Order: sequence, then C-alpha cells, then structure tokens
Amino acid sequence: MFKKRWLKRDKLRAVHDDDLEKFLSSIGVLDQIVGGYYKCIFCDTKITIDNLGFIYPKGNTINFVCDCSFCLSKLNLNNEDVND
Repeated sequence: MFKKRWLKRDKLRAVHDDDLEKFLSSIGVLDQIVGGYYKCIFCDTKITIDNLGFIYPKGNTINFVCDCSFCLSKLNLNNEDVND
C-alpha cells in the first residue's frame, strides 16, 4: 500500500542549466553564489554554479543544497522541512 504522501500531487519547478544564471539573478543571489557566500545546508560546502543541486525557500530565507549525493539524499529524507 502506498503512503499517503505519494498520493498528493505537488508542483515541481525546475530550471534548465542554460537558464540557471538568469534564474539566480532574478531571485537576487547570482552575485553571492559567484562570490562563494552561500553554503550547503547539510555539508557546509560553498555553493557554486557548478555544484548547485537544489534551492528552496523557507520562511524569509533561500536554502541551498550542493549536488553531493549524500546531501541530496539527506534532503529527500527531510522533505517535510522543504514543504513547510
């Protein structure tokens, strides 16, 4: 039997690699990413254009996750936090 969370339909918003810099600029974080200001919420690695794996808002902040498989899997385990 499926868990209830799998029955809920959520919208997935994605950005193609070709549009990533434009998107980051539109939310006002491109310069900070290029400058190494943001870090992965799980492993503290500096986020760059090349290692950005996931972005999500929470409250008044924007959270970043690197593309490390460990961090992405940890994000999946903590998906309740992403949907708050």
